[in-house]
Amino acid sequence: MDKIKADVRFALTKQEGQDYAALDGDGHTLVSPDYFDGKVVPEWNVRSLERVHRAGTGKHALYQNGEPVEQLTAVYLLDFHLWVGEMAMAADPTLENTWGGFGGRGFMAQAVVRALTEWSKEEDTYTPEPEIGGEG
Repeated sequence: MDKIKADVRFALTKQEGQDYAALDGDGHTLVSPDYFDGKVVPEWNVRSLERVHRAGTGKHALYQNGEPVEQLTAVYLLDFHLWVGEMAMAADPTLENTWGGFGGRGFMAQAVVRALTEWSKEEDTYTPEPEIGGEG
């Protein structure tokens, strides 16, 4: 379980040269799988989350390079956040899904980040040195 926690901590951390962490609480954006390069461990198969998204009207319009498009093949960041949450729960059955009750995509992604941040904290492994000589 230490490995998955370390991998999650890495994804929660904005890496040098990156604008955002992979797990940043964004539940709205569609991104290319290449977006995750250098943000997640290579063995995470993020391409498996890639889907075809179809444009709607108004706030449901899709844009690529500033131009409207009818469809876009991309990874939905909320799907990514939920996918990582599911991996963590599979590794540690004591981790509760505290994010499922949120109605908004952004609120749900942010709840995943909060839960995984708390869950993946490094344990305090400090062991104090025994006192020498005892009481005098």
